Amino acid sequence: VLPYFRKQETDVDFDGPLHGKDGPMTIRRTAKERWPGLTKDFMRAAEEEGWRNLQDKNGVFEDGYFPIAVANADNRRKSTATAYLTAEARARPNLEVIGEAQAERILFSGTRVTGVRIHRRGEVIDIQANEVIVSSGALHSPALLLRSGVGPAAELAGYGVDVVADRAGVGKHLMEHPGVNFGCYMKKESRLPPDLRPPMYAGLRWSSELGDCPAGDMYMIPMNKSFWHAIGERLGVLMIWVNKSYSTGEVTLNPANPMAEPIVDFNMCSDERDMERLKIGVRRMAKLVEREPLQNSFTDVFPISYSDRARKYAVYSRSNQFQTWVGGQAMDAIGPLRRFLIKTLMADGPSIPQLLSDDSAMTEWIKGSVVGHYHASCSNRMGAADDPGAVCDSSARVYGVEGLRVCDASLMPAVPCANTNFPTIMVGEKVAATILAEG
Repeated sequence: VLPYFRKQETDVDFDGPLHGKDGPMTIRRTAKERWPGLTKDFMRAAEEEGWRNLQDKNGVFEDGYFPIAVANADNRRKSTATAYLTAEARARPNLEVIGEAQAERILFSGTRVTGVRIHRRGEVIDIQANEVIVSSGALHSPALLLRSGVGPAAELAGYGVDVVADRAGVGKHLMEHPGVNFGCYMKKESRLPPDLRPPMYAGLRWSSELGDCPAGDMYMIPMNKSFWHAIGERLGVLMIWVNKSYSTGEVTLNPANPMAEPIVDFNMCSDERDMERLKIGVRRMAKLVEREPLQNSFTDVFPISYSDRARKYAVYSRSNQFQTWVGGQAMDAIGPLRRFLIKTLMADGPSIPQLLSDDSAMTEWIKGSVVGHYHASCSNRMGAADDPGAVCDSSARVYGVEGLRVCDASLMPAVPCANTNFPTIMVGEKVAATILAEG
């Protein structure tokens, strides 16, 4: 699949056989000299722990720290919409983009696809097609298949949906990268400066060395801003996640209303290897924050347990903006009030010493605080024809029907040991090449 990774990117920093130079996605890194204070101090602490600077994490597959490669142009994130749907592409006579629409289901005659039914502005519209490619993501693609009668027969019967193809794997095997976070009150010189926008600039890849887990299976990133508001500008986040996870969950429909948002259960840390590695990560992060560079960068480091109040303030509003501005000023001026606000918003659970001294407390904190990283995948996974859990073949065709493919992160057989943005674009490039080759 390397040619399809290269095809999508223009890497402005590195050349060589692992990097593309003329693709639509612009890739760049922020120079070490421009990193915010927290990021610099985190990586100095990592060096003291024995990790080296890899420079290019996409070209050297070892443990170490590195500047994060981001899809960015003109100081803004570059999406597939801006990269691929150019004015020239939109002008093609064989392309029509229909907005404000929700797909209800795929239409079939027997097991042969005939089109798609959509809802748009109160109108139900049937669009005829000889082939349908589903690209609704790892949460909505399986939901669309289930509403269309493709999925586990017994489950479909519970929704009142007629079975078109009994595929046990639809919506199953859902995967994510589970993680937990430490928070910290950053000193003024360590905060994100006004001339920098993204909150993350460098990361640390390392190996848990647990059992048969692969090398590079763990990830840490300092985030120089936790929320959009004034309190978030003062509170940094030290992220720990399992970069090669094994836990699986599922996507199901709401039986009362199959058109509603699907019911999603990531079931994170259900595989004991994921739980154990997060514990290893917590212990390693607890050791890292004791290093002098980080001690000079922040105060009041704590395990994050997001409260309902924190979620309330995460929503942008003028009222929240004013209240958090007042709270931010108070945090800078009054230490006891700062610690009260931290406890109220983000740290109503155990302390770091309590986690380190009580394994059961750490287990419960991880269960209650584990989060994903928007890397949902594998819920329509491809596999061999004799695999009862496989939904698609290697050409992205859905088993048991004709004229239907899936092309998004749900197609992946396992969550990659990496972020999912570029692997998902690679899937699109690979499937497109397959379709073109078929004529």
